[in-house]
Amino acid sequence: PGPRLLAYEDFDFAMRLFSEVGAGRMTRWAQEFLRPLLERPTLLQGLSAYFQHSQNMNAAADALSIHHNSLRYRLAKVEELLNVSLREPAGLSSLFLALTALEHETGTAKAPRVGSRSDHPIDVDAPYHVHDHARLPLDGLGVVLNPDRR
Repeated sequence: PGPRLLAYEDFDFAMRLFSEVGAGRMTRWAQEFLRPLLERPTLLQGLSAYFQHSQNMNAAADALSIHHNSLRYRLAKVEELLNVSLREPAGLSSLFLALTALEHETGTAKAPRVGSRSDHPIDVDAPYHVHDHARLPLDGLGVVLNPDRR
């Protein structure tokens, strides 16, 4: 109940990236990157389930009520369309961040939220500078910067 605050210093790496770059910019990049999948919701759903279930192919397939080989096929198609590999850290992290940005914007993807230390969404568009807090009501603020904490 009530507003939840999370100090910037408590963000995980992905949340700091979203906070610094801005959710709007991350979403635009995600839409551009994922463009080949946007018209293929089953591929997006498969990829999202794969991340939701910690890359456990069987658990993700069960959640989608499909055979694990069907999910493998979908993920192979994602790799082919986007020219990435889920076996390489760069491809894996790019896909995770893009899905997370897309979820932030549209609510359609179900990738795990960045800043997963909380079950509640976090406002990454909060002002960066401490003096900007004076203009905003604190009840809607999701990020508080503490200049004394490094």
